[in-house]
Amino acid sequence: MDCKRISLMVRPICVAAMLVLCAYAASAQTERTIFHFNGTTTSGGPQGNLVADSEGNFYGTTWAGGSDNLGIVYKISPPAPPATAWTQTILYNLNGPDGAQSTAGLAIDAAGNLYGTTVYGGNGPCTVLAVVIGCGVVFELSPPAAPGGSWTESVLYNFQYGGDSGAPRAALIFDHAGNLYGTASGSGFDDTFDNGGSVFELSPPASAGSPWTETTLFSFPLSIQGLWPFAQLAFDASGNLYGTTYAGGDRSCPYGGLGCGVVFQLSPPSLPGGEWTETVLHSFAGGNGDGADPAGTVAINSSGTVVGTTSKGGSSTSGGTVFALRPPSTSGGAWTYETIHVFGSAGDGANSRADVTWGPRRTIYGTTTAGGSLNNGVVFEIAPPASPGSPWTETILHDFLYSTTDHADGAIPAGGLIIRDGELFGATNQGGPNKAGTIYGLAP
Repeated sequence: MDCKRISLMVRPICVAAMLVLCAYAASAQTERTIFHFNGTTTSGGPQGNLVADSEGNFYGTTWAGGSDNLGIVYKISPPAPPATAWTQTILYNLNGPDGAQSTAGLAIDAAGNLYGTTVYGGNGPCTVLAVVIGCGVVFELSPPAAPGGSWTESVLYNFQYGGDSGAPRAALIFDHAGNLYGTASGSGFDDTFDNGGSVFELSPPASAGSPWTETTLFSFPLSIQGLWPFAQLAFDASGNLYGTTYAGGDRSCPYGGLGCGVVFQLSPPSLPGGEWTETVLHSFAGGNGDGADPAGTVAINSSGTVVGTTSKGGSSTSGGTVFALRPPSTSGGAWTYETIHVFGSAGDGANSRADVTWGPRRTIYGTTTAGGSLNNGVVFEIAPPASPGSPWTETILHDFLYSTTDHADGAIPAGGLIIRDGELFGATNQGGPNKAGTIYGLAP
């Protein structure tokens, strides 16, 4: 079975889908491809999660394609009988000044507005190969007032690569007051080592038409506190934020000399206007069973246990790991870290860069971008041990089998999964007949 994340950031409209997802029972899976990206007009290269509205439509972004080849925001609608084919609608073509090249999924509010990030674009001064390409944006897409009308894009914030960093690569999350939270990776520009990334908050205006307000909650200082947050954030019940950085932390780790990344907690100030406080919960070592270079979002269950994946480390095959962090039993105590799975055995997945989610009975679900029979990635399930101290059990739910001679399947599932009517859906970054990615379903 698979119970992959539908995005903690999506507000009430997706709560029902999350509840169904967590009731989904483990079993063998049958895959079907419901849409093929063509790499041009319908775009290609989806890297983030899908999100769903109450009518069963899916929404997402792509890195490339569209009218300016800078990516699109799209909608995939289920067939209305007697039709059998799913239908894609391009909601918006990114053009540069309003954002370019998104690696993130979207957040959706109860009114159907979509919120996303782009790595490049906007009016910031960032350069690649001496060409100004912008530092990335946060955008909003509002649905048309009448059916068939055009969606309206608004840039809510332009990153400037100062204290606000730039190059946001992850989806946004909401709090209960409607504020947006996200990470800016600070990487991908000519002077990439000058900025370690940040965690930010965007607050909606008091009156319609006024600008949103950006607040940098924490700037990563190119040190043991973390470097380059690529992943989405997660809230716990107390309002603390959790996330990962791809590098930083233990400088002695064997991957690149910049540290193997950290898991961090950001605690809100005790008084309004105060500073958020970062705590490094774990600094990855990259060997002896420990992982390295986490790129996906962590998931938190009701007991406060935090789980996630690393894209490297864990064994000589460098396949990455699945890890768990358990909160201290007493105030001020240390968190308990455990590597619960090391990727790399024959047929196993490798290099997980997507988010994980908690399912029923403490089961964990996720995807990998490599591994499997043809190194195209897999969808996996990890079940807890029957007795404390015993190993967790991994099951491969789907092995992506795209090849140069067989184009039916996708390849490299970089994003997560959502559930509709007992079926799991996700996107692959590559594969399919046009080699530009697919949207697929997994049914029991």
